[in-house]
Amino acid sequence: WSEEELGLLAGTPLAQAASKARDDLAALHERVCVPLSRSAPEIFPLETFSLRALRWAKSAFDSRAFPESLIFDAVKSADESGSMTTADFLRSHAGRVSNSACLLPMLDVLNHQCPTAVTWVVSPLEIGFRCGEEIPAGNQVFNNYGPKYNESLLHQYGFVDDHWRAACVRVTVGIAETSASLARFKHSLMEQVGVNKSEFVVQVDASG
Repeated sequence: WSEEELGLLAGTPLAQAASKARDDLAALHERVCVPLSRSAPEIFPLETFSLRALRWAKSAFDSRAFPESLIFDAVKSADESGSMTTADFLRSHAGRVSNSACLLPMLDVLNHQCPTAVTWVVSPLEIGFRCGEEIPAGNQVFNNYGPKYNESLLHQYGFVDDHWRAACVRVTVGIAETSASLARFKHSLMEQVGVNKSEFVVQVDASG
C-alpha cells in the first residue's frame, strides 16, 4: 500500500499491522537478501532481489496460500491408507516452518464468497475442492476463505466483503497500569459488559 492508502487507515489496528508487516519485511530483506547479493551478486543481483520484489512475492504468496491444515490432513490420509513413504515425506516437510502454508495451483484463482459451502477432499497425493451447491452453467465457482472479518480480508487479499458476517471491527482497549485505580475501573466496566480481554470483535450494522 502507498503512504496515502495507509493514511486512510490511520488509527486502526489494521494500519498498525500493515506498518509492522512492512517493517518486518524490510528487516528480512536487509538480513537475507542484501548479504546474499553482496556475497554472490551474479546469482543474487540486488536489482532483482529488491525490497519491492520481495514485497510483491510475499503478497502473491500470502494472497494465494492455503492453510497448513490441508497438509496435515494429507499426512493423516497417507497414514490411514498405509502409504508410509508419502506420509513420511509430507510429515518431514509440513512442520519445518512455523505457520507454514501450501500452494494449490488453479484452486487459488477462485474468488471468495460468504457463505459458500465448500468441502476439501484430501487423499495421500491429491487435494480436491467440492462445492456444496449446484452451479448453473456459465456461473462463477466460488471458494470460501473462512470466517474472516473485513480487516483480515483487506490486509491479506486487498478487498472487503459486503456480507454482514464480515462487517466486524477489532477493538483494542488500552489499560495502562500507570494508574492502578483507573485500570481497575476499566477492568470492572469490561466485566460488566461481558468482555474479559483487552481485544475483541464487534459487529457493525448498516447504521454504523
